[in-house]
Amino acid sequence: MSGLIDRAKMLFQSAASDTSQLSHFIPIPAAQVDDQAGIGGTLKAHEEYFEVRLNELFLVNHREWFTTYDPMAVAVPEYKYHGQPAAVPFVVGPSMLESIGNRLPQGMVLADTRITGPQPYRGDGLAITVVLYKLQRDDMLRKMLKLVEKTAKTLDLSGAITVYSKIADAVLDGIDEVRGTGTASPVLGRRQEFLPVSCGYYALIDGTVARPTEDSLWVKNKQLMTGPKKEMASPFRAGDYLLFSISRVPREDLSGLPFYAVYSQVMQDAGRGARKDFWESAKVKMATLYSLLDESPDLTRGDAKDLADKWTKEMVLRRDRAVGLANLGPGQPAYSSEEEQRASRALRVLQL
Repeated sequence: MSGLIDRAKMLFQSAASDTSQLSHFIPIPAAQVDDQAGIGGTLKAHEEYFEVRLNELFLVNHREWFTTYDPMAVAVPEYKYHGQPAAVPFVVGPSMLESIGNRLPQGMVLADTRITGPQPYRGDGLAITVVLYKLQRDDMLRKMLKLVEKTAKTLDLSGAITVYSKIADAVLDGIDEVRGTGTASPVLGRRQEFLPVSCGYYALIDGTVARPTEDSLWVKNKQLMTGPKKEMASPFRAGDYLLFSISRVPREDLSGLPFYAVYSQVMQDAGRGARKDFWESAKVKMATLYSLLDESPDLTRGDAKDLADKWTKEMVLRRDRAVGLANLGPGQPAYSSEEEQRASRALRVLQL
């Protein structure tokens, strides 16, 4: 995916050369955020998962925005995945903002859109490119951008991302097409590298206004606020800005990961464990599952071990229940010939 990394860098360089509007990049102290879940401190390599969200957009010339122009934000997180550099481009444009339904008066958009994650942090840092564009209204352009947004949305997966590299290229191709029409003008842009990776909120603010001090900025309800104290803070309105966040999150979405199908097969066979051939088949597949968990790029080391232990206990428990049910009365449960053949094949492998 190194080509995607290079294209992400070029995206920012192009935006920087196309706009004379400098920007202030300001981390918001964790103590100045109302909801501190998942923020504060730095990510621990091989122990924690992270996600990146685009939280809010604000555009000063609101009478012009949403009438003559549409906002479009592009974000490209870069990190190590399975030992290789990975880039996941994401587009938040007119159709997505309309579907979110959180476009508010005075040019503010509450996107709060996840652009990547949960992903295990491997200790090699994180880079994020963000660019805010103004997009001249054009029906044909909106149709093309809608397709780009839909394509990008398929990348918002918590599972394996390597197979989506071609889709990622298509997203960047679409962004290039939109930019090439001359109707998309960058307003703000930055490529920021994080090493170590500090979890928190970050504001990219119009550089033509005075730089706010960190202690004057707050985040309430995922919105950027300003004031001497939290209780006195009001929405920041001095200039255009983009607010994004990096946070540590738990991994709870296992069903979309590659190894989950093997787990399902193990539990299915264990549930028929009153038959020796099905029980042996379950153990064969569990041994395979151990390897898949240990080598998974989508799990931390601790989670891989914990899942192996948990699922082994679950497998034995299901077998014990099946044996108990079989002992309630004469006869054995009926199995399809296909199931019997599958279990027999697994047993022969075990006996090699």
